[in-house]
Amino acid sequence: NLRTCGNMLPEGHCLPKSMHETRKLMGSLNMDYKRIDCCPKGCLLFWKQFADDKYCTICKASRYEEVTGKDGQVRQSKVPMKILRYLPFIKRIQRLYLSEETATQMTWHKKGKRYVDEQGRKKMGHPSDGKAWKNFDDKYPLRAAEARNVRIAIATDGFNPYGMSAASYSCWPVFVIPLNLPPGLLMQRKTIFLSLIIPGPEYPGKNLSVYMQPIVDDLNHSWHHGTLTYDRASKTNFYMRVWLQYTMHDMPGYALVCGWCTA
Repeated sequence: NLRTCGNMLPEGHCLPKSMHETRKLMGSLNMDYKRIDCCPKGCLLFWKQFADDKYCTICKASRYEEVTGKDGQVRQSKVPMKILRYLPFIKRIQRLYLSEETATQMTWHKKGKRYVDEQGRKKMGHPSDGKAWKNFDDKYPLRAAEARNVRIAIATDGFNPYGMSAASYSCWPVFVIPLNLPPGLLMQRKTIFLSLIIPGPEYPGKNLSVYMQPIVDDLNHSWHHGTLTYDRASKTNFYMRVWLQYTMHDMPGYALVCGWCTA
């Protein structure tokens, strides 16, 4: 309860007084999120060509909870059976360029000082020192030439939000991590963006790719078209392109994301 939390804070605090005010604040900061109804069995998302459907075209499951009226007729309510919450990460990455300090840090992967040992040999201290990063530079030199383009890593894992002692429930958050930043900032909480909240209670299994569609769509658009972004450090606009460089998971998570057997 925001009002209760506000009463516990010192006078003059800036915490919004209601959820409505919070949503207005987040919206003005371009930090909104999307609610996407999905099939309770994870077959598809009710968006794009399925946006107006009330039943899953694959398993015929109801999109909304069904209630029985006084006349005995079963009708759909307005409450979705399952909701995928998506926090667009492109807008959040854009905000890193609105501060001169972080805008400068976003080009560290190309301009930053490298680690060198006593024999003068470069040591691997950043993903950009790895072979996969350099191989991408060789394959797509035009994309790699713009230091402000952003490479990301995606990480996900399931957990029980109610604790181990509660009933079995598996929720899967998906995080997006910009890899352009210096090593000291790369894994800080403020630069790891929550992008998807995949609901439970069961783990997504082979249907994980269904829930990942919003991220894939944004990555495809960013790769081909880019997003007009203001760079505070150079005080210029540029078309920022974002692409997936790595995924980071444990072995079961890796199996779900890549569709490979890791046993």
